Amino acid sequence: MDWLREELERRMEAKPLVDEYVLLIEKGISIRNKMSHRPHFDRSVRPVMKPRERTSYDASRAIREFKSDTYALEAMLVALQRVAHDLLVGEAFKIKHFRQPPILNVAVIG
Repeated sequence: MDWLREELERRMEAKPLVDEYVLLIEKGISIRNKMSHRPHFDRSVRPVMKPRERTSYDASRAIREFKSDTYALEAMLVALQRVAHDLLVGEAFKIKHFRQPPILNVAVIG
């Protein structure tokens, strides 16, 4: 989607984030289209983790693993919320404050 990249480059001063935002938005659109145009259900599961084990999900890991990993899917949702928020704030208040998509940290306590 060239128009998406062009629009983000126009709005954002932080050019390195454009690639990450484009990947997240395109994957989000793809998931939305699959779920709304044909029967498609979330089949992701929580990965088995040992007590005190920790793991992190950045945007690229979330995009790679969301189909099978519930935490990755959640990380994608949180990242897309951040992207949408930053774009809306930018549009509404003319503030160019674009942040790195968040990293979701997961830990097993007991």
